[in-house]
Amino acid sequence: MQAIPGHVFPRKLDKPLPMAETASGMRVTDTTGRHYLDASGGAIVLNVGHGREEIARAVYDQIIRCDYTHPTMFTVGGAIHHVTILVTDIRGYTSMSEKIGADLLAQVLSRWCRAASEIVGNNGGVVDKFIGDAIMVRWTDDGQLDVSPVVAALRTAHELNTEVGRIGAEFPDLPHKLKIGVGINTGQAVLGNVGGSNKDYTALGDSVNLAFRFESASKTLGKDVVIGPKSYEQLPEEIYESHIESVEVKGKEKPISVCALTYDDLAAILEKGL
Repeated sequence: MQAIPGHVFPRKLDKPLPMAETASGMRVTDTTGRHYLDASGGAIVLNVGHGREEIARAVYDQIIRCDYTHPTMFTVGGAIHHVTILVTDIRGYTSMSEKIGADLLAQVLSRWCRAASEIVGNNGGVVDKFIGDAIMVRWTDDGQLDVSPVVAALRTAHELNTEVGRIGAEFPDLPHKLKIGVGINTGQAVLGNVGGSNKDYTALGDSVNLAFRFESASKTLGKDVVIGPKSYEQLPEEIYESHIESVEVKGKEKPISVCALTYDDLAAILEKGL
């Protein structure tokens, strides 16, 4: 079996991997729960376990091509997954931070991050990162959820909105009502460690960038939740057909059709049993 630069190695297998060697000495083996690609003198080691893929070392530029298929694929530097991304942030956060003390701000953010993390976990998601008041969440389409990742994201958005209302009530000295905007998008992304000595395991790619753009577009559209086409098209057409709008996205030649909802719209949709 030839090692071909730039090709991919499927992660989830329904039968044991064959032993295979390349001309350069790379060998593929299968061990219980983990799959390694080893080569003499340095190789890629892909450790699969605990719901995440970590690149232990990557000093080889060739990946075995195997005759298996799966939507998750390994590449040098990360793993390509089909993901759904949710991005949310607190509306008017900059203005609020200028009007209240650092101690109160820290209390609000701490309460928000703890509550959001619990809600995300209860809906099968992973908090990818906190960015100030913003939160990026991801779901991997691995068939482990009882519902689709898009539905899980919608439920999460609804629960986050409900919780932020409670948090606002706990802090009556805030200068304005706490509100959040949400962007949701689905597509392929690379999951892997990036950065320097303190590497960050995160999702990267156009699908992730668009989720951030859609969250920003929620302000422009005067809506609360903006959902990308690869997400809303997974829902019944009658749910989204009356909520389609078009947004200009920086870096894109053509406008993108999105499903733009208020939280009342979202609550009504979820009440229908989605």
